[in-house]
Amino acid sequence: MRSMPFETVTGYCWPQSVAPGEDVGLHLSSAGGRPVQVEIARVGGTRDVVWSETVPAEFHPTPQGADANGCDWPAAVSVDIGDDWRSGYHEVVLTIDVDGKERTTHAFFVVRPRERSENTILLQLATNTYHAYNDFGGRNLYTGGTTVSLQRPMSAGYLHKPPGPGRRVTNVVPDDRQMTAHVGYLRLNHLSPYAGSAGWPDWEQPFLEWAEREGHGIDVVLNSDLEEFPELVERYRLILSVGHDEYWSGPMRDTVEDHIARGGNVAFFSGNTSLWQVRLEGDDGNGRATQMVGWKGRFRDDPLHDTDRRAEVTTFWSDHILERPENHMTGVSFTRGGYHRIGKNVTNGAGGYTVHRPDHWLFEGTGIGYGDVLGGDAKVVGYECDGCAFTYRDGLPYPT
Repeated sequence: MRSMPFETVTGYCWPQSVAPGEDVGLHLSSAGGRPVQVEIARVGGTRDVVWSETVPAEFHPTPQGADANGCDWPAAVSVDIGDDWRSGYHEVVLTIDVDGKERTTHAFFVVRPRERSENTILLQLATNTYHAYNDFGGRNLYTGGTTVSLQRPMSAGYLHKPPGPGRRVTNVVPDDRQMTAHVGYLRLNHLSPYAGSAGWPDWEQPFLEWAEREGHGIDVVLNSDLEEFPELVERYRLILSVGHDEYWSGPMRDTVEDHIARGGNVAFFSGNTSLWQVRLEGDDGNGRATQMVGWKGRFRDDPLHDTDRRAEVTTFWSDHILERPENHMTGVSFTRGGYHRIGKNVTNGAGGYTVHRPDHWLFEGTGIGYGDVLGGDAKVVGYECDGCAFTYRDGLPYPT
C-alpha cells in the first residue's frame, strides 16, 4: 500500500477539470501541519506560473480504503480560475520546509477551453489510465482493485519525473533485456513501480510542449470530460489521443465516434488504446463522478453482467459481450500488436515505423522513401503497441 511518507506534503485537486470563472479546491495533507508553498503553472510550449501563495495546511492521515473511496480531506484553499486562464494542463507544485530541507510533491488539474476558443485541436489526456495504475492508498486495477477513486493524490512518478537513465519503460539500450535501467531508476527516485506505465511526464507532456512550440494551438481536457461535457468536441477539427490511453468509458467512446460520424478527425498517437471499457460512477454532489470501475478479467462478477445493462460490463472492448472492438474506432488493436522493447520475452526490433508507401500524401515533400524507418533512433515504438492482421503482396502490407 502506497500512502503519504510522514515528513512530506501531498494533495489532490477537485474538481480535476474546471472552466474559466470556476474554482478548484486544493486538498492537502502536510506533515506536522507545516504551511505549504503552492505554485500553479500552465505547462505547454512554455511553463507559465499563474498562481503562487503560501497556504496553511493540516496533516490528514490516509484513510483505510482510500484507493476506492478517496481521501476525503478538506480543501486547504480554493483557487479562483480567472477568465483569462488558458486551457491546458496545470501543474500544482507543493513544497514544505522540513528542518531546512525542501520536500516537494505534485498535483494537477486541467482548465477546460472557453466556449469560444480559437483553437481547432483538442487533446484529451489519458487520465482514466492514470487512475487505473495509481496505487496511492492501496490497490489499483492491477493489484486486485475493481474500483479506484479519483479523489486522492497520484503516487510519485505519475505527475513528475526527474531526469536520468531508465526514465522510459521502453528499452532504449539493446542489451538491457532485464530492464535494469528502468527498475533501478524507479527505485532510486522512490517512484511507484507502475510509474513507467502511465502519467503526464511520459508522453503527453513532451508532445504538448513540442506541439505548442511548433505553433499549434491546442486545448486540453480529461478523458472524463468527453463523457461529462460531450458538446465540447463539436467545435474542434481534430481530437488527439497521445501516449497510453487504455481505459475508455462507453459515453466517452460515443463522443469520439459521433465526432467522426459528423466528419471530424481523430488522431491516435497512442498505443494500447481503448483496450478496456470502464465506468465512471459516484457523485461529488455537483454531478461529477468520483470513482472509476473496472472488473477486467473478473468481468463475470461485474454487477451489470446479468442485467439489461450488459453493454456496460467492464471487460475488453473486443469481448463478444460488447461487440464493439476498438479497431472499429481506431483501425488497430493491442490484441494484434502487443508488447515491444519491454523486458526479455517480447520482440526487440528497431523501435520505429517502416515506410512502405512513400507516395502517400502524408509524406509529400519529405524525401522519405520505401523502407525508411521513422523514429527508430528515439525508439518511438515501444512498451504496448497496436496493430492489425495483414498480409504482404508485392512487397506491400495489406490489412486482412
